[in-house]
Amino acid sequence: MLFSSAVLLASDAVAWGFRGSPGSSTRHMVLISNFLVFLFNDILLLIYHGYVCCWIFEKDPEEKRKNRRVNTVYAICAAAILLVCISQITHLYYYIDTQNYYYRNPSIISPFYFLYWGCCWICPFCFISART
Repeated sequence: MLFSSAVLLASDAVAWGFRGSPGSSTRHMVLISNFLVFLFNDILLLIYHGYVCCWIFEKDPEEKRKNRRVNTVYAICAAAILLVCISQITHLYYYIDTQNYYYRNPSIISPFYFLYWGCCWICPFCFISART
């Protein structure tokens, strides 16, 4: 989890450092680093959810595999990661202009719906179901 956070922050720093710089190599650096920022936001949710589930279902790992809510969070994370990959082609979340500046699209809020729904809606139900 710490490594994922470090990659996310380093990618954000690289994207900020290379913004507005001319050249094809800097354009690729901005593209890759922005992709990694969005990707590792979703990966962090996936890792954190796995960590929480390991502690909640420590005594009964079989219950973790059968729990629909746990599997739903994994599916949400997979869908969010897939959308980030699709966004690279369709520019769903952001785009980078010819001068190498990053701009957000109006649909930028949609990846955060996945994160909020996964963390704030389903994770508490895992705690509740683990208590019963």
